[in-house]
Amino acid sequence: MVNTGYWIFGSTEDSDRNIAVAAGTMASTESWFLNGTFSHAMEIFKNPYVVQGRLYHPGSYYTSYRCSKTSKADLLAALTAANAVSTDGYNFLTNNCLTKALAVFVAYDSTLQLQPGDSTPPYDYYLGLGDPWGEATSL
Repeated sequence: MVNTGYWIFGSTEDSDRNIAVAAGTMASTESWFLNGTFSHAMEIFKNPYVVQGRLYHPGSYYTSYRCSKTSKADLLAALTAANAVSTDGYNFLTNNCLTKALAVFVAYDSTLQLQPGDSTPPYDYYLGLGDPWGEATSL
């Protein structure tokens, strides 16, 4: 969140390895988002994340992150997008963790020049990010 020291972060995990999941609650779509400090976000991604007894991701599942400076910051649009994508279901190719993240990033800063992520493996997309995204930093 702009000039507050707080971040909004989350993921769609697909820990059950489903090809598709119908729209529903965040729990049923295996999506989550939180707000907190940068160090809190890094701890959540670095360590096992369990909600109400359900493991969303094990420790060391996420290994690095990349950042980019933005020229705009529309927090309300990003929160609206995060709420929408966290309950709109899941499809392995066209509505996955990557496409959801891209929707939130573009809502936050519409000037980000991000390519659509449909049918692209999320990790391949992450590795292929060029400028203005920084190098990968270990968690």
